[in-house]
Amino acid sequence: MEKSFNWIAISGLIAIDKLFFERDYWIYFVLLPHNYVVMTKGLPFIKRQLSFSENPDFVASIQDWMKMTRRLTRGSGLKFLPKLQVKFPVSIDKLVEHLIEYPDDNTWHDSVIEIWDNKGSWNCLYVAPEKE
Repeated sequence: MEKSFNWIAISGLIAIDKLFFERDYWIYFVLLPHNYVVMTKGLPFIKRQLSFSENPDFVASIQDWMKMTRRLTRGSGLKFLPKLQVKFPVSIDKLVEHLIEYPDDNTWHDSVIEIWDNKGSWNCLYVAPEKE
């Protein structure tokens, strides 16, 4: 990830479950060596990234799979160790550049909430407008 910033891996049933079923699940990306921190709302961010792909039913399919997996593991003694790896059509570093240059582009407002950098002190580079 150090060179491309275009994928994410989420490991474990609990983390994947929280991503798809908790409304306030956040994902923080730390881009080094730029010292950027990108704060995203988990599922809306994944959905926005996947909206650029050819499989629009991906999120619904994953949610169905998670529900079946939870039912199967509940009381069965089975332990699943799933890993979800998603390749982003829009890499995080390109997204940061875009939002800093075009902060009024509302395409990402529901999923990318803030972008900060640290060059000795914290500086807010982008803030999504709050919904009224």
